[in-house]
Amino acid sequence: MPRVLGVDDFALRRRHRYATVLIDAESHERIDVLADRKAETLEAWLHDHPGVEIVCRDGSASYAGAIRQGAPLARLVRDFAQLMGERRGDDLDSWIADVRAAQLSEPAPFLTGLDQDREAVLAGLTLPYSNGPTEGVNTETKLLARQMYGRAGFPLLRHRILLG
Repeated sequence: MPRVLGVDDFALRRRHRYATVLIDAESHERIDVLADRKAETLEAWLHDHPGVEIVCRDGSASYAGAIRQGAPLARLVRDFAQLMGERRGDDLDSWIADVRAAQLSEPAPFLTGLDQDREAVLAGLTLPYSNGPTEGVNTETKLLARQMYGRAGFPLLRHRILLG
């Protein structure tokens, strides 16, 4: 089992049906493809596969809840570099204080999100992992899904994804 797991969803049929791809975020090896993007499915997978220490994910709130329940010791990682540039995790509190001191209403929802997912924000700023490799697998997955559209079901698509 991977120590660092990448998690992302992709559309099987846009706006109707989604699946979830799991990769080893260190080796970029494909680990599994889940048949949906439900929090309960990811939570069950994490329960069945102990040993995951860090989970790289996008901003999905349902994944955050599933990770907290299914892998309570896992540290959440978000790819936060695009928002914070070169800032380090040690600078986060002072940056938040500066934004609040400016008394601007526009960043308030963003700051609320930072407060709600603080552990993931700090991990994203301090750990060397990101959700980038998982997003890359997803890009390839979307191409496969388009090539196979109408020709095969989820089991064959899953097999092709895992073959890489």
